[in-house]
Amino acid sequence: MTPRIWILLGLLVLALGAVGLVTTQFRADLAEARAALRSIDVRMAQTPFGPVTFADAGKGFPVLSIHGTGGGYDQGLAMAAGLRAAGYRIVASSRFGYPGSPDGSRNDAIAQADAFAAMLDHLGVERAVVMGASAGAITALAFAARHPS
Repeated sequence: MTPRIWILLGLLVLALGAVGLVTTQFRADLAEARAALRSIDVRMAQTPFGPVTFADAGKGFPVLSIHGTGGGYDQGLAMAAGLRAAGYRIVASSRFGYPGSPDGSRNDAIAQADAFAAMLDHLGVERAVVMGASAGAITALAFAARHPS
C-alpha cells in the first residue's frame, strides 16, 4: 500500500473513534438530562386549553417563569434559580408541546397565556411577576397584556 492509503486509513480510524466517543458522551448526557427531569416534582393543572404541566418551588411572592425554545418547566426553574434563592416562589410551566404538556389545538402565545392564567387560578395565585426568555418572552408579553393584574 502507498503512504497515501495508510494516511487515509489512519484518518478513517481516527474519525470512527471520534464518532464513537461523541456518541457515548451524547448518550451519557441524555441519560443525565432525563434523570434531572425525573427528579423535579411536577404537577398538572387542567385548563380550558388542555393540561398544563408545571413545577412549583419555593415560598414567597410568586414568579411565573416561562421557558424558551429547547426547554420546559426545568428550564423555567433554572432561569429563576436566583429569584428562588432570594425568597420567591417559582411556578415554571412547560409551554404547549414541551415536556409534559401536549400540543393543544391552539398553541399560540395568547392561548398559552390564558392557559397559564388558568393554571395560576388552579394554584390560588392572584398576582405574580411574569418573566419569559427567548420564545417564552412572547407568551410573557401576551400574559401581561391579557392579564395585567
